[in-house]
Amino acid sequence: MELENLDLNLLKALDTCLEQVVKTPPLNYSLDDLSRRYDILLFDTNALIRANPLDRNNMDNGHPQAVREQERFMHYLKELFLEKERDFPLHITRGVFEEYSKPSVLNPAVLDEGIYAKKRIKGESAFSECFKKMNTPRKKRFRKSNRKRSGLLDIIDSFGHVLELDEREKMVYRSVYEKVKKCHMYFKLSNVDRDLITSAVVVGLMRGNTVIISNDNPLHKVWIYLLSRDFLYPNSCDFYFRRGYDNYVLARTPSK
Repeated sequence: MELENLDLNLLKALDTCLEQVVKTPPLNYSLDDLSRRYDILLFDTNALIRANPLDRNNMDNGHPQAVREQERFMHYLKELFLEKERDFPLHITRGVFEEYSKPSVLNPAVLDEGIYAKKRIKGESAFSECFKKMNTPRKKRFRKSNRKRSGLLDIIDSFGHVLELDEREKMVYRSVYEKVKKCHMYFKLSNVDRDLITSAVVVGLMRGNTVIISNDNPLHKVWIYLLSRDFLYPNSCDFYFRRGYDNYVLARTPSK
């Protein structure tokens, strides 16, 4: 399970792996299905925000339906936590928690599309500037979405579902991270995504069957690479795309 030397030919092939056609039909599951199949569900920030990457244009334009779906999903997760309490296997890493905690994470759902399109803003200071220029309905929409998001984060935190590694797991984490960091760099993963995939590998090995839920293509490619090099044990860490309000599709490796 060494990744000391990257196979560049394989990496280049994986750059286009998502374009390959898989003949077998996708396997679709609900979040409740996944909670019965896996010990740990690790959500990426983008999967918490939206169901499908194709919805991004609608989200960036403040599309009302996309905003309602986002709020509906936050409420759904909150209800699942209240129903199942600590038995609900959904977790997020500290990096995802902090990323999702930022008010600007809701920018696409609430900003005036004209301002957003011109500035393509990033960061809290720019967000504050745009917030001042929002009309009253958009400000109300933001505050409502922000309250729902904060409530969900409070429950995740209070139930102890922000992933924390013990000392032994941290040692394994450091070892895994060093072995795969070249792969991270090749696919240009963010620090949050690097931490997510490394944490998923560790808990998949040491705690039980784990699943990553993300719509991030580079993260998916890294997962495929780890599988191709037998760095992941069978079924220790699967990958799902969130393709609908409560619809999750098992990611498949490219056909040989």
